[in-house]
Amino acid sequence: MRGQVAVEMFLTMSIGLLILFWFTNYMSTFEESVRMTGVAQQQKLLTKDLARSVNEVCVRDVNLSIKTPCLMFKDHNILYKVSNALAPDDQNLTTYTSFSDTTMHQKTSCMLDTSALPESIQCAELAYLCVSKNPVNRKVYVSEGRCT
Repeated sequence: MRGQVAVEMFLTMSIGLLILFWFTNYMSTFEESVRMTGVAQQQKLLTKDLARSVNEVCVRDVNLSIKTPCLMFKDHNILYKVSNALAPDDQNLTTYTSFSDTTMHQKTSCMLDTSALPESIQCAELAYLCVSKNPVNRKVYVSEGRCT
């Protein structure tokens, strides 16, 4: 009788530990999935907003100084890259972040030149991006700093 109780107790504890291990693993996977979804959504909005600014400069022939957009996760800034990586003279604005290893593209109205941007951008309180149009070649330039 005592041997049977010990075996039942051992099996119950083993199954309980297996369920606990599975639940812990499941929750960490769920948290990782939620984190990536949140960052990807921010990156999608950032790409659309930057493309909207480029389109406005293209249509209106004005210069825009915009505050550097932020990608955030748990009170930390995430570095990202803005380029037209599909082709040198392309109309696709591309953002990439190594944090979630995602690339987002957004079509723009004008040819785009992002060669003046640094390798990676980080949100800062006094950081700006200048979006300006060259009247000669009709390209929209995105560079770091305020427009003059």
